[in-house]
Amino acid sequence: MITRHATSMAFVICQRHGGHVAPLLCPHLREAVHAGLPLSEIFYVEAWYLGDRAWSHHLCPSCAREIGVTDNSTIWKDDESLDRLMGIRDIAPVCPLCFDEAKAVA
Repeated sequence: MITRHATSMAFVICQRHGGHVAPLLCPHLREAVHAGLPLSEIFYVEAWYLGDRAWSHHLCPSCAREIGVTDNSTIWKDDESLDRLMGIRDIAPVCPLCFDEAKAVA
């Protein structure tokens, strides 16, 4: 089970589930969710800024390795953490209910 600590500012309107505040996923996880495929291991990464939770992403193992994440859940509290997390390309929101359904398939 993945614990969601930081709040996403993203909002999606899903054709199946309506509008929701949405988690941010790497393109590989997002494509799997939309295709109804089982998800690989999911890494949760959270960045803090100025002493408070700022942003979080859910990443596949490949995207996690790309930014040096080896532990799930990872929380970065250093001053550069937000820049590192925001530097990941193609991060986008996905319906949280669709994401939960995809996690249940795995």
